[in-house]
Parts: sequence; structure tokens; C-alpha cells
Amino acid sequence: MSRNLKQTLERLYGLLPRGRELGLERMQAACAAFGHPERAFKAIHVAGTNGKGSVCAFTASMLRAQGTHVGLFTSPHLNRFAERIQIDGVNVTDEALIQHINEVLDRNLDLTFFETATLVAFLIFREAKIDTAVLEVGLGGRLDATNVIPAPIIAAITRVSFDHMDLLGNTLADIAREKAAIIKSGSRVVVGKLHPDALLEVERRCAEVGAELLPLGEAEPYHGAQLAYPRIAMYGSNLAVSTTIARALGIPPDAMATGWRPRCGPGATNCSTAVARS
Repeated sequence: MSRNLKQTLERLYGLLPRGRELGLERMQAACAAFGHPERAFKAIHVAGTNGKGSVCAFTASMLRAQGTHVGLFTSPHLNRFAERIQIDGVNVTDEALIQHINEVLDRNLDLTFFETATLVAFLIFREAKIDTAVLEVGLGGRLDATNVIPAPIIAAITRVSFDHMDLLGNTLADIAREKAAIIKSGSRVVVGKLHPDALLEVERRCAEVGAELLPLGEAEPYHGAQLAYPRIAMYGSNLAVSTTIARALGIPPDAMATGWRPRCGPGATNCSTAVARS
């Protein structure tokens, strides 16, 4: 049956009444059914209570500035569903959404809205043959649909505060433990300025799985540089996480600077949706 974008999104949004269902079993089975698209690219995985979207957007932009073929998956969107999935800074096409959303829904895999969106992103990234995907965790980390990926090259946790306590726990340590579960063996780890209780959980997770916790560096692309635009002062801590990730990946300072300036400089017209909502 041929469908247009409106009909396709109506099918997808029909899953919303089901709500959130944390757990990896459905997503693991769905990825297996589609030949494991989550294994087709390297990943940078970002969790946290606030700032996830900004860190993802800045990091993807810095990667793109150095010539990396990069995918970006964030949520929610502001205006159009296509904002959630980007290839090299461009929203996914309507044609790709129509194809892959219906492809997943036609398989009757018993997925939630977010699980379906995540699998669609994986399929689009595989088809585009991206090198690296920057993935924003939807909720928590341990049981989030994005956490079916293999060990990310970088796992980042922006900030940890009290959120979704009914699902993640009643203390900062509990919540941090859930978010830190995106850290896997062999990953390098970058964290924002965390409460000591949260940081302890991250350190424990790193020790448990054999991951390397990197020190948080400066927000500026190179030592002594000043952030050129006052409007992005509010993103300082998120930029520090992003530039620390970039340094760990060997992205040169000029590419880092190019990566964030066009997105939020004066008169910019392409400031990321993810930045705008973080």
C-alpha cells in the first residue's frame, strides 16, 4: 500500500497512547530482524538530565566540520518529525521517512513510538553509510531503546538531577546509575559537572566495565580563546563536554570552532533544533 508522509506519520503517532515501556528486549529483537543496523556505524552516546540535545548538536557539527559523514538522532522535535534524524546537518527526507517508518510498522514488531523512531534512525544511518552517529538517550540510559548499540566510542553524561523519579529512582545516585549504564567496555567517557553522588556512580561504572573517564576540558576550542558570541554563554558547560569529546576524537581546534559558530552565531539561520530546545 502506497502512503504519503501524513499517512505514514499518522501510523507512527498511533503508537503514542501506548506510552513509555522501558526495556531492551523488544528493541534487540527488532534490530536482529533488520540485520542489526545498530552495528553499522560508530556511535557517540549522550545521556543526562539536561543539555543532551545541545551536546549532541555541537558534537555532530564539529564532526561534520572536519569532514566526518555523521548522523544525528535527537528527540523530541520542535516543528517536524524529520528534525529528529539528520545526515550531515540536513533533516532526513520525506521519502526516507515514508520508506523506513512503514517498513518497520509493517513488520508488527510490538515497538513503542520511541523504539520505532530509534530503529528508523538506525536504518537510515545504515543506508546512508554514515561513519559516526551521535545519539541522544530518550529517557534514563540503561533501558533506553538507544542502548542496544555496541560500545560507543564516546559515552557522555551531561548533568544529573532529579527527573523521571518514578522510573529512574529517588536519589541522584540511583538516577546516575541508570544513566551511567550507557558506558560500556572500551568506551571513553566524558561527563559534565556532576554532583559527587552522581560522579561516584559514573566512576564505579567505568571501573566495572573497563572504560576510561576523561577529565573535562575547557569550553573554548583552544586555550585562551574567548567564546565569540554572548548568546551562547548559556551553553558553556555543554560546550565543555562537546569540546572534550572533540579533543578525544582528534578533531582540530579550527574544526571545533567552525562546528559551533554557524549554529548559534549572530544572524544564524540554521541553529540546531537540539540546541534550541536544550
